[in-house]
Amino acid sequence: MSDDQHLESWYAHRDTWQPLTNTHSVPDRRLQHDLTTPVPVRVRLIWQRDGPEFLNTVALGWARQLVRVQVRDVRSRATYAWGHTEHVARR
Repeated sequence: MSDDQHLESWYAHRDTWQPLTNTHSVPDRRLQHDLTTPVPVRVRLIWQRDGPEFLNTVALGWARQLVRVQVRDVRSRATYAWGHTEHVARR
C-alpha cells in the first residue's frame, strides 16, 4: 500500500468527524490502570452535532472516576475515549 492510499483511507470519513462533548482529557499516566481483560460496558456518548447515544462497547482501563472505553465509530478520530463513571455501566 502506498503512502497516498494510506492517507486517503485515514481521511475517508473526515467530513463526519465530530468531537464528543462529554469525554475528558487523557489523565496522567501515573493515575491510569489498564484492565487485563476488557469489560463489556454500555456508555453514553454525546456527539457535538448528532447528540446523545448509547454504545455497547468495552472498558479498557480506568483512572479515578474516569473509564477508558473503546470507540469504533467513523465520527471519532480516536479509537478510545475517557468517560466519567456516571456515563458508563457494566453489561
